[in-house]
Amino acid sequence: MFCKIKTKLIEIINGFTNVIRWFPVIWKDRDWDNSYMWEILNFKLRNMEHFLSSDKTVCIHPESRLQRLKEARMITDRLLDDDYGIDEMVKIKQKYDAEYTFIDLKDGSGLKQMEIIVENGTKEDFDKEMQRNRERQEYLRKQDLERLGYLLTKYSDDWWD
Repeated sequence: MFCKIKTKLIEIINGFTNVIRWFPVIWKDRDWDNSYMWEILNFKLRNMEHFLSSDKTVCIHPESRLQRLKEARMITDRLLDDDYGIDEMVKIKQKYDAEYTFIDLKDGSGLKQMEIIVENGTKEDFDKEMQRNRERQEYLRKQDLERLGYLLTKYSDDWWD
């Protein structure tokens, strides 16, 4: 009887601890953007990684299992950062000495149109390099998404104690 009461008390304390720990993550959550989904998954994977690599576990977890969990968490870090090609984009912009300006539309709407002024080279060459960079960004992001899906599908059932 005492054991059941003690177990319930521990569950209540753990529940309150989880509510407090998760509150900032849930508070920021919004339904219109997948970045919040990555934020929640990242937080969960980070907590699991921390716990499963601690001395509080009942089971001994092989390093390879923890490495896969860490890899999944690192992928969610990259998805959150979302800067797969930013460095390259800055280099392209510097190479062409490109400058972005905004011009008022002449329709009286108050809206502006972005225009790119290229000092070195041609606008067409600049656009081609920027397009290649965008395609590379999409490719790298897609690779991360596929790898994350694979890790979750194949190994997430092993991430327990």
